[in-house]
Amino acid sequence: MYNSAESLRVLGVLLNPFMPASMEALMKQLGVEAPVEEQGMKSINQWGGLKPGSQTQKAEQLFPRIEDKQAEKILAELSPPKEEDSSGQITIEEFMKVELRTGKILEAEKVKKSKKLIQLKVDIGTETRQVLAGIAESYEPEDLIGRTVIIVANLKPAKLMGIESQGMVLAASKDGKIILAGFDQEPGQGVQVR
Repeated sequence: MYNSAESLRVLGVLLNPFMPASMEALMKQLGVEAPVEEQGMKSINQWGGLKPGSQTQKAEQLFPRIEDKQAEKILAELSPPKEEDSSGQITIEEFMKVELRTGKILEAEKVKKSKKLIQLKVDIGTETRQVLAGIAESYEPEDLIGRTVIIVANLKPAKLMGIESQGMVLAASKDGKIILAGFDQEPGQGVQVR
């Protein structure tokens, strides 16, 4: 028991620069009357700095357990408040994550059992993508071939009617009529749009 108590005294001296109030309380619990500063670092060179027969004192826990709810509350107080933007605006950094590319439609056909979907093969310069677009009520497939469109190139692929779509075509919609986003001059395939 003495060795355990003496070990705590040595640790108290070593930790005092980092936790002075806690180490002062530890010394009182161990029954050490001399303040930690008076004991000094030299007191740890020789074993036996704690006088035999010293009376330990009852005290509160030095490091009481923090319950989960308390920890959450403390962390919430330390975290910076999140700025909520109710306007729906995004930052330029968020926008730059979206990779918009030009692409030329090579093939187009209506998706069977769908009134709205057209399956497109779009050349984006580095590769040809299969893209499904809900534009069948406004465009005939043959009118789309050779047209340059803008696609979201880094959109995670998704399956629509069992067919994988590897991007999304940009379009405007007004009163049920869909108008594809485009250019007044031919930019070429795979050009980044900003």
